[in-house]
Amino acid sequence: MPIPDINYASRPLNPERMEALLRYAGRSILDVGCGSGVYVLALKGRFDIYGMDHHRYEEWQKAPELFQIATGEKLPFTDNSFDTVVSFETLEHLKEPLLALKEYHRVCRKNVILSVPNCDVTKGMLKSNLVFSHWLDRTHVHYFDKNSIASLMTQAGFSIFRNEAINRISLAPLVAEKMGMAPEGIVARALRKTSTFSPFRRYYLTRLVVAEKYGVLSA
Repeated sequence: MPIPDINYASRPLNPERMEALLRYAGRSILDVGCGSGVYVLALKGRFDIYGMDHHRYEEWQKAPELFQIATGEKLPFTDNSFDTVVSFETLEHLKEPLLALKEYHRVCRKNVILSVPNCDVTKGMLKSNLVFSHWLDRTHVHYFDKNSIASLMTQAGFSIFRNEAINRISLAPLVAEKMGMAPEGIVARALRKTSTFSPFRRYYLTRLVVAEKYGVLSA
């Protein structure tokens, strides 16, 4: 069976990523690897926010002046151009993520807020032959766990303030499928919203990192 393609660029706003952005970002923001620009379009007018990606998306037509084409390893901006660089689910796609992080460090004045797929694998997962879905994504060329992303960011000159797992996984689609229902149907959605349905409470899909250019961020 072929592995289905997942259009990460068109995913909706993630509340945990948005919470970090609203809490820690400065007034001016660059969203590197913005995809369809969902965060840029949601926050335009509230922040001086701009997005860039390696190709153009149709959604950019809603505010074309806020987007441009560029790569994370070579940002077309002068030093200290933005308070904050945001980069959600981008580094794992880049051939040289350290070079990209050094570019983030160069163009930001204050901090960086980023997320990568969480590749921390427990002994139980290995014994059960389970892996997270992002291990199957052919566009991923790097796989980060808590320590490796921290090491890379430290090499780039950042001081890490927050490094935690977010986006807890759910067995709801699997259970719905077992019941003969659609994995993304009404049963799966209902199970997702049931707080007691959390047998995989400690397993998370994503790692969120907030790091400062100089010193330590205040809580």
